[in-house]
Amino acid sequence: MTGVIPFGFMKSASGGGGNTIVDSATLTTGLESYHSLESTGDNVEGTATYDMTLSGAVFTASGKIDYGVQCDGVNDYMYQTNPFSAGTGDCSTNFWVKLDATADTEERAFVGAWGSKNWVLIRIDAAGTSLKADIVQAGYYVRDDAFVSHGLTMTDWNMITLTYEASSHTAKLYFNGSYVRDLPTSSTSSSGGRQYIQWGCYGGTDSTAGTSRFCDGTMDEIGTWSKVLTSDEVTELYNSGDGLPYD
Repeated sequence: MTGVIPFGFMKSASGGGGNTIVDSATLTTGLESYHSLESTGDNVEGTATYDMTLSGAVFTASGKIDYGVQCDGVNDYMYQTNPFSAGTGDCSTNFWVKLDATADTEERAFVGAWGSKNWVLIRIDAAGTSLKADIVQAGYYVRDDAFVSHGLTMTDWNMITLTYEASSHTAKLYFNGSYVRDLPTSSTSSSGGRQYIQWGCYGGTDSTAGTSRFCDGTMDEIGTWSKVLTSDEVTELYNSGDGLPYD
């Protein structure tokens, strides 16, 4: 790579090989954890406090950017200490996913710490065409009331982003770098902090265990922030469909 700094987002130089630094220092501001999933063992890189652990899931060379993590749709998942377990402020999450199957018998979850104290839950319907998102943060439960189609193509890589602004209780969903909608329903919640968050499934009780609705596909480039990502930052992360490596 050219112009590499120890830790930052990289963008392919147009018309040639190598990478250049993206002119967006703001993407590292408020970054709580980032997992590019390039390892060959269960200890995935990231901030030590929020290291990812694989349960059944395996590394694959067919990630969005180099390696990713593949889940079998039966009982594979990943988990980490919840970066937003206090549930007191702004937050965002962004990740890439490519589903293996064209349809399933039930909805599947990409990320979920489910229950009275959940942080975030993002699901796809059984047909594999529609998304539904929920978030509990700072005493508010903001959610979709139904699955909504976004033109998702099952066997392609798709980037999903959810942001939450605590002061206005506003959650925004983005799909492949473009704003989709604000989540329409908001109510108060007695939620508290959850210790863990699971990727590739519903989370069960407040533990590391994944319980149901396992994702059948590959996930990559999982990031969490303690701020609201702007639309420009989401566009940069999408990078015209190429994704944005983080080194």
